[in-house]
Amino acid sequence: MQDDNSTLHKIAPYAIGFVLGGLTTYIALTVIGVYTIENLPPSAPPSGTVSEVNLKVSDIYVQTGTVVTLTATVINNGKPATYQPVEFYSNGVFGGTAMTSSTGEAVMEYPIPKAGTYSIYADSMGLKSNTVQVVVS
Repeated sequence: MQDDNSTLHKIAPYAIGFVLGGLTTYIALTVIGVYTIENLPPSAPPSGTVSEVNLKVSDIYVQTGTVVTLTATVINNGKPATYQPVEFYSNGVFGGTAMTSSTGEAVMEYPIPKAGTYSIYADSMGLKSNTVQVVVS
């Protein structure tokens, strides 16, 4: 474990520690992901800044039991919004969360449980995407 003023380091499962002004602070995490500050891409926006969310679904006409791939592209002022949480919803019901990658894309596999029409959308930092209709027979 390296203690300096710019590095986050893993100290235990679900926790991280960092040194600031000579004082070590530990934070419990609900999402595992540890990055050093100097390794974050310069295009990473501050938390909570999203200007556009676009959703694509791998197939919109499927059979019951099919798994579709949901891909949300998150943009901030024309650039990929990296390392941002994205929540996916089907017919208004929460279906899961994914984080955007360095390309601004968050991907989730979603199993279609039964026949019907599903209205699927993504939400990142309070900004809702387009809604995609998936028809299941």
